[in-house]
Amino acid sequence: MRVYWDSTALLNALVAGPVVRRFSKGEHVTRTHAYVEAFHHLSGRGLPMKDGTRKKVSPADAALMIGKLSGKLSIRDLDLAETLKALDDAQGAGVSGRNVHDWIHAGAAKLAAAQLILTRDDDFIRLSEKEGLTTDWP
Repeated sequence: MRVYWDSTALLNALVAGPVVRRFSKGEHVTRTHAYVEAFHHLSGRGLPMKDGTRKKVSPADAALMIGKLSGKLSIRDLDLAETLKALDDAQGAGVSGRNVHDWIHAGAAKLAAAQLILTRDDDFIRLSEKEGLTTDWP
């Protein structure tokens, strides 16, 4: 099974053993922007912990954590033509504003032929399911 990971799932993989174990089966894919989003959260608000607190992470440590995680996934980014088509298609799908980021994640998951998307983002879940993609929490 090919599994697409968004940044919320990547963050969970940094703190939760059961999430990390998901890498032991199947093929795993993301897009490079998910790493940027994960870095943003890690070096900004910090790593979300199970108890609801956040652990402060330096930019250097965030980069190191993401670098180690990157070895577990392949990358499927949209090229320019695919991105422009996705942006053209967004209006017809009712996508605008900040939701375009999730739209591009969904496009990358489709192009990667992912059978499952891992995310904790409710907006992304709704958009993915509307597009016929299967989702699960990490």
